[in-house]
Amino acid sequence: MTIFNITRLTGRLVKKMLKRDFSIFFIYQKKMKRGMNVSYLKRVWRIVSPLLLFFAVDYAVSIAATYHYVSGYDMTSALNTTEGAQNFIQGAYDMLLDQYLQLTLLAAVISLPFLLRMYFKEKRQQTVTTVPVPGKRWVKYVYAILLSAGVTLSVNLFLNAVMIFRYATDYQAAMEEIMTESLWLRILCIGIIMPVTEELIFRGLIYERLKDMTNASKAAVYSSIIFGLYHGSLIQGIYAFVLGWLIVYAYQKCGTFLVPVIMHIVSNMIGIGLNYVYTDSTMVFSIAIVVTAMIGVWAFFKIHNGSFSVTCESEIKSDPGSCDASETVGGFGTEKRYRPEDYYPKEPEDEQDADEDTETFRSGPKDGE
Repeated sequence: MTIFNITRLTGRLVKKMLKRDFSIFFIYQKKMKRGMNVSYLKRVWRIVSPLLLFFAVDYAVSIAATYHYVSGYDMTSALNTTEGAQNFIQGAYDMLLDQYLQLTLLAAVISLPFLLRMYFKEKRQQTVTTVPVPGKRWVKYVYAILLSAGVTLSVNLFLNAVMIFRYATDYQAAMEEIMTESLWLRILCIGIIMPVTEELIFRGLIYERLKDMTNASKAAVYSSIIFGLYHGSLIQGIYAFVLGWLIVYAYQKCGTFLVPVIMHIVSNMIGIGLNYVYTDSTMVFSIAIVVTAMIGVWAFFKIHNGSFSVTCESEIKSDPGSCDASETVGGFGTEKRYRPEDYYPKEPEDEQDADEDTETFRSGPKDGE
């Protein structure tokens, strides 16, 4: 097979994968041409586009790695016999599995500049923002670390104690493959780069955009559901949903994006470290679960009862921190993102309407109005 044929087949595969993942985009384009109302699809696309961006980059990196594998493979034997084709496919799959962390790390590094650009653009366009309260700079980070550590340790120790992971064969196989990689690669990819990338996607963009369309409580639940589905397996999905909701809550209460990033890094680092801890003692497991759960609950209520941020209206989009606590418009659970037209009346359509508004203002409303 020539290089031209390999390139053509690779291009077809990429096109098919992208068409499947970006089906919403193609539907949106078709409806635009028909002149239909596409506000719903626009909102859906705005929510899922950060995640689809990462998936597209991840696919592109995998395709590039497959292309590199193909270029060094004896395609004659693979194309002439069924056994050769099966060996080729299995070899390509094993290669992608063996290089999973490296490819994921590369995809995350490539995606970060695009996600950061989207995040800062989103922040500049906000008319209502949550800002941290001066004077409480470090204590909120301590509570966030203890909350993340307490939840991660107690949940993982409990799952290990009841040996629930033995039913998740796919999860076990993936973890065994990851454990074969070097510790430094796992720390760099799972412990640092991926938490930053995922927080930009799920809290920095998806949560903030959902909050544009509904209140903060619903946005927290919806973004956490998406975060759980992203992790694939049932056990990981449930755990990711709970952790995702707690991260969103701490993010909203503390008013700084650094809090969810730190919590995610702490959680993943503890997950890496737990792979080296093992004990047969039921008593040790029980005490550790209770103690870590109490630490997590204590830290949660410290964040819940603390006054670490205010949600306020900013008239200057480029400087959302210019607003102060006197402009507070709501907290977690009731806060909703508003646009300027929600605060300021619309301009009158003609001079007659303007005169009527002025007269009403001077003389007051008439009887019956």
